[in-house]
Amino acid sequence: MRGGKREGSGRKKGEETKVMRIPTTLVGEVNKLIAAHKDKPSQDNKPYEKCNKNLYPLLSKEQLLILQEVMINCGRAKSKTQARKLTSTPEKCKNEFLEIVHYLTDSQFERLQEISELYHVD
Repeated sequence: MRGGKREGSGRKKGEETKVMRIPTTLVGEVNKLIAAHKDKPSQDNKPYEKCNKNLYPLLSKEQLLILQEVMINCGRAKSKTQARKLTSTPEKCKNEFLEIVHYLTDSQFERLQEISELYHVD
């Protein structure tokens, strides 16, 4: 069999888009606005993954290792293997982080500061 849809093929989705009609006199302004948005270094430009119709930020390998280590230190996971299983998807990472964040010491929370900013937790 040839052709047809192949899972995982095609352009990877980034931010959701919408087709709109705008007056031609505003095209230049809209292009400037889009360029400024793309250049702006913010958390909105970080990679996300869609799970169950929700977007979850993807943690870097370093962030993931820190989260797993803190989970072991605070007793949420008994081993590295268990910590890896509990953080195997972006959705699970966020759920685990939100579960342990209330029980962390100040020094543990400091180590997870970057992740708390991704998840908008103070």
